[in-house]
Amino acid sequence: MAAISIFLTANLGAANAGVSGSIGYRLVNTVGTETVSRTNTGVFELSSGTGIYGANVSIDTHFSGSVIWDRQGTSVFATEEISNTVDTRYTRYLTDGRWKIESDTKQMIFYGPDDTTELIRYDLRDRNDNLSFEEVFHRNKVT
Repeated sequence: MAAISIFLTANLGAANAGVSGSIGYRLVNTVGTETVSRTNTGVFELSSGTGIYGANVSIDTHFSGSVIWDRQGTSVFATEEISNTVDTRYTRYLTDGRWKIESDTKQMIFYGPDDTTELIRYDLRDRNDNLSFEEVFHRNKVT
């Protein structure tokens, strides 16, 4: 499954400023299952003294749920739904990045904004449902 990197932030308040090492996050899907265990890797304070933290988080493009931020050893938490963020970012990535049709595999490949990260691949098919790159009538996602 394809993943995208999204910059997420949490305002934990000025009382939690300057404690980057103890701030972490985890991802929980819509049925309450933790899909990314708590980590503080890459978490930093956006501006000294603010208590606003952020991190670039790699999220599967099919993820639906929330990010839960916390300060370790305290009852300080923040949460945000990120499903729509993933959908919006993924749609932007599909339109910003390059795409190409490979004639030998008869597939269309969409790349992210860096023009090298493959996001998704489709088989191209003609009106008779045969693989084709010359007379394309529909596509099927390659799994």
